[in-house]
Amino acid sequence: MTSHTTPSNGRSSLWLASWLMALGALSSLGGCANPSGIAPKATLQDPATLLTPAVTHSTPEWARSDEWLAFGDAQLARLIELARENNPSLAVAQNRIEKAKAYVDSADAALKPQVNAGFQMASNNLSDSPVFFGLGGATYNADLAKLGASWELNFFGKHQAALNAALGQTKAAEADWHAARALLSSQVARTYWQWVRVRSQQKLAQSLLLEREEQFKLIQQRTAAGLDTQLELRQAQAGVPEVRGQIEALAEQADTLQHALGALVGNLNAVSHLQDPSTALMNLQVGAVPDEVPLDLIGRRPEVLAAKWRVEAMSQDAASARAAFYPNINLSFNAVALSMGFGEIFKSPGVLYGGGPAISLPLFDAGRLRANLRAKTADVDAAVNSYNGVVLDAVREVADLVSTGQSLVKQQVQQKATLESALASQQIAQQRFDAGLITAFPLLAANSNVLAQERLAVDLQARVLDNRAALWRALGAGGW
Repeated sequence: MTSHTTPSNGRSSLWLASWLMALGALSSLGGCANPSGIAPKATLQDPATLLTPAVTHSTPEWARSDEWLAFGDAQLARLIELARENNPSLAVAQNRIEKAKAYVDSADAALKPQVNAGFQMASNNLSDSPVFFGLGGATYNADLAKLGASWELNFFGKHQAALNAALGQTKAAEADWHAARALLSSQVARTYWQWVRVRSQQKLAQSLLLEREEQFKLIQQRTAAGLDTQLELRQAQAGVPEVRGQIEALAEQADTLQHALGALVGNLNAVSHLQDPSTALMNLQVGAVPDEVPLDLIGRRPEVLAAKWRVEAMSQDAASARAAFYPNINLSFNAVALSMGFGEIFKSPGVLYGGGPAISLPLFDAGRLRANLRAKTADVDAAVNSYNGVVLDAVREVADLVSTGQSLVKQQVQQKATLESALASQQIAQQRFDAGLITAFPLLAANSNVLAQERLAVDLQARVLDNRAALWRALGAGGW
């Protein structure tokens, strides 16, 4: 026997009118559970208002290029590439993206029709009791097949808002990945140039050691000839182990920095045979620092974008919670087939099927929906405030790096003049020493001063490179 729950043609108009009246009545009752008075309070901060003057077109070209970070050094470029491929932290960020995409698929599924099927088979053995009217003692099969379909209509945007929230979280995860990638790349560059700085200082110390050893031999000869005293001899002798100790300390620093590079790259063996850069540290050309704080790339910084996408995701999440106050409309269809044998299940007259809309509306829920909406609204405010904090930190970081970069340029100019003066003094001291007009002590002091200035020049150049690598990331890592 077949039954239909769908109304006949003669009663279609009456059925449709009744359905619409029910929908209107339920909508009018929505005041029993309503979202009134619940809304976010925080507002997004515009980066341009955080600094005066706000310059939006002064970002240097070198900050827009991803390849620039390697400073033209093929070895550094390879290390950055390896780090991007092997670093576990970057892999974790990628895993978060995949998880966020899974949530998007789950939210998207709620917008589509759902179909379910089931089958049940049972074998029943009837007793010999007379209650079964002579059918007792036999075994009968009872098979049941079910097919159901439903589709929740998105009239008030609840599921679409949930999907948009998931998409926002995915965008935020992707921005986090870019932020992690930029941070990792800049860390590799900054650590590499610190290693190069130490290697450069090692070479200076080795040169000084050779010079000190030669001077010690010379003073030994002059002391034996009565031209110098034991004071000059002891001072020259003490200078040799002093420089050797500096060389050993620099070797320790170089090893530590090399290990740090291996950890960033994700492979200690990859940095076991590092070579000195093809271009000497002091000969590297770096881009100029902008005159003002550029804001055109700060808004596209990955950290800023991630925070902004989280604001969007939280806003959509709150919209979904708000839509839960409105009627829920679900279209459904069900079919059931019952048979005494599997071969007859789809031929049996025992088939029931039907379908129609189902409407529900929350009326009195003891404040559950309003509490949920308040929580989601608080999430929006928290995301907005977090975004404002990220923007403020980004502007401050860029301002600090620009100021430091400009100061380093001025320091290099002054230090170059100081080094030239020290070299001139060394030359005069060497000439006077060769002529026998002074003892070795003034010459040793002049040589030490030159070494100190050369090491300061190396440190300043390394700080300039470190500043540019940090500024590259702070300006949006190539403008992603």
